[in-house]
Amino acid sequence: MRLIIEATKEMIYCAQKNDEWCIIDARNSDAYIGWKRKGEIAGHIPYAKLFSAEWLDKEWRESRNDYEILLELQLESQKITPEKNIIIYAENETDAEAVCDYMQSKGITKLFYYNLKNWEGDLFKYPNYRLMAPAWLVNDMLEGRTEYGTLNQDFKIFEIAWKEPSQTYLEHHIPGAVHIDSNEFELSPQWIMTDDKSLAEFARKNGITKNTTVITYGNDSLNFSAAAKLAVVLRYLGIKNVMCLNGTLKNWIAKGYPTEKGNIPKTPCGDNEKYILNRSHALHMESIKELLADPLKGTVIDIRNWEEYIGEDSGYDYLDKAGRIPGTKWCYYPRMYISPTNQIGNLDVMLGVWEAAGIDLKRTMAFFCGSASWGASVLKTFANVAGFDNATIYEGGWCEWCDYPDNPIESGIPEAFKNYDPQRFSVLLPKEGGCHVM
Repeated sequence: MRLIIEATKEMIYCAQKNDEWCIIDARNSDAYIGWKRKGEIAGHIPYAKLFSAEWLDKEWRESRNDYEILLELQLESQKITPEKNIIIYAENETDAEAVCDYMQSKGITKLFYYNLKNWEGDLFKYPNYRLMAPAWLVNDMLEGRTEYGTLNQDFKIFEIAWKEPSQTYLEHHIPGAVHIDSNEFELSPQWIMTDDKSLAEFARKNGITKNTTVITYGNDSLNFSAAAKLAVVLRYLGIKNVMCLNGTLKNWIAKGYPTEKGNIPKTPCGDNEKYILNRSHALHMESIKELLADPLKGTVIDIRNWEEYIGEDSGYDYLDKAGRIPGTKWCYYPRMYISPTNQIGNLDVMLGVWEAAGIDLKRTMAFFCGSASWGASVLKTFANVAGFDNATIYEGGWCEWCDYPDNPIESGIPEAFKNYDPQRFSVLLPKEGGCHVM
């Protein structure tokens, strides 16, 4: 449709804290979180939700059978409903009209358009938005140009997955991207990080120094989480300039950027390279026990699904024990925290869920999942982007905890959740597949 009803700045000011209104940013995720490129406007209008026109591109909507469910989940989790007046803004009418058409197809008709170029008020950027790198920035770095002074020319790109390079990697990957097998820094069967000495050897083997700028990415939604875990490992090693690609290989290809074939060899650095560990990024079991013993220090947060939390399912074929760690908070990690295109989404939704779960955002937040904490690493990264440097992971997770017979375990539905509806979303959450994750 043609957007003919234009909103005014005054309408937006009134809508920002009015439950009967909703402000939607139809631009891309990179601009929404704070990145600026070639005249684009960086950041978003305060209280604006994200529903990007890019999510509606045909190639994305045909990419998976449950993609429409992911779009509907964004509407529901962000409380974008037909009863509300919706102001859709962008820097061009094309993006706004695409989102408007989709809204109308869902029965949402009270629609207004606003051109962001006319906005004179403040815009909000996530405090640490630079932890998520746009595809265009990575491409600029590969071509030797960037306006961001904190990024030096000593940088490396890593595509991470479990085991040896996949056929997908061998056929196309971001130019110069070296494959990393998660087994290089994790130990089975608990999938915990290797010891500090081995982690340092891993970094040297891959040519990572304390001054290297590192970009991590995965080739699909599962390995999006793996890329977040690798970033956590590197920050644990004291590497300061570590960014996750805001998306996956598909996002890179969708932007029209080049790929290359073959298996890129590793280029190690000197054996004398030293690392200053920052153990706050990943806590081991004893530190988790200390948190559980003194809740005033922080919260240990279980992000596994409901069946795993109440002890009906261990989550893994190779794991017999099911249940939960006593004293932890439950806060399931569904797809609503990530955009349908596997990019960072609206973090206000995420923070609202955590607050509703009784999590003190000012104290240590230690996230964990089934094993390896790939999913937990995504939440830690998103929390860091939102400005919460107190977020960390219990990287051993449930798999490590229940491997020790003396560790206490609970099961059943706790009193606090006696009225909980596991189908609280009318939109059915799609199941995520994969190995030793969540």
